[in-house]
Amino acid sequence: MKIEPECYGKMFPPVLRLIQNRTAQGKVFGYKVTAPGIIPAGEATMADSEAWRHCVACLDFDACHRLSAATLLMELALRG
Repeated sequence: MKIEPECYGKMFPPVLRLIQNRTAQGKVFGYKVTAPGIIPAGEATMADSEAWRHCVACLDFDACHRLSAATLLMELALRG
């Protein structure tokens, strides 16, 4: 049985509950929502190009990317 790396399927950060005023980071992609009060004041997304190169070189990249994207889509659907 093949064992996947710890980062398998975790390219994106969780989005089911948005974290405010802190960076939420997946293996490659992340975001930060700035909310000084009740209403968010700004958003920023980020991508770690070194981590991306590492992922693309991984033999499990295709399946990992699919699982990461599917997880992200499922979380977005649940957020409604």
